[in-house]
Amino acid sequence: MSASLDNVCVDLRYVLTSVSEALDAVGVDAIHHGYRVGYIAYRCARRLGWDEELSQHAFALGLIHDCGVSQSEELSRLFSQLIPDDTDEHCRQGYQFLKACSPLASFAPPILHHHTRWIQLKNLTTLTEQDKQFAALIFLADRVDFLFSHQPLDEYGNLTQDSKHAVLTELKIQSGNLFCPAIVDEMCYLVETDDFWFALDCCHIKTELLCLPETPLVSRSLGLAETIEVAEFMAKVVDAKSLLPSSTRNVLRCLQSF
Repeated sequence: MSASLDNVCVDLRYVLTSVSEALDAVGVDAIHHGYRVGYIAYRCARRLGWDEELSQHAFALGLIHDCGVSQSEELSRLFSQLIPDDTDEHCRQGYQFLKACSPLASFAPPILHHHTRWIQLKNLTTLTEQDKQFAALIFLADRVDFLFSHQPLDEYGNLTQDSKHAVLTELKIQSGNLFCPAIVDEMCYLVETDDFWFALDCCHIKTELLCLPETPLVSRSLGLAETIEVAEFMAKVVDAKSLLPSSTRNVLRCLQSF
């Protein structure tokens, strides 16, 4: 292995954004969905009173939550209705990909359950209480982006008051069944504020993410062994979508640019 690879060191924050952009680039239509879900989750986590590290953990989960989606048809189903069918497969696939990658393994349990209804999730004994909250938050953030994508906009590209009301109505109807009531309450506050919707522009989200305070998990640097694991994870994600031969070395070289 070359000396340059021996000295590789990668910022995990850049890795997570690279994964999100890779998901946009390999045969799916919901461009920047991961960025929006991550940002929605982060803003709601702060409203819930979570500290910066937990909130950024939620941001990271949102960025990569669909890493197990393998086909564009599968993603289309996720954006066809509020309560989509057949979500188990991509949740399990994402869980397996993340579990096999030690730098990202802590993200695996919430990803496995990021489409589990709250009425079932709250009683699970296989998850920590924090992972239940992560899973519930990502599920809600994901569905808020779904609702956002299905609402008509005004002449300036903004949500109308009627559209906001429609989103709020859906969230309140599903509170306690599909979604965690405490998280719904804070999300509803955000839905009613204009700046929340203005901030969902991808360029703003990218800038916001890179300007967030450093935290031990999200901002840490990866050494060579961990970088190889992440490269293998990214190759699996891309391979599952493109059906092309994997090239971990090429992904690793891409990561070196960070």
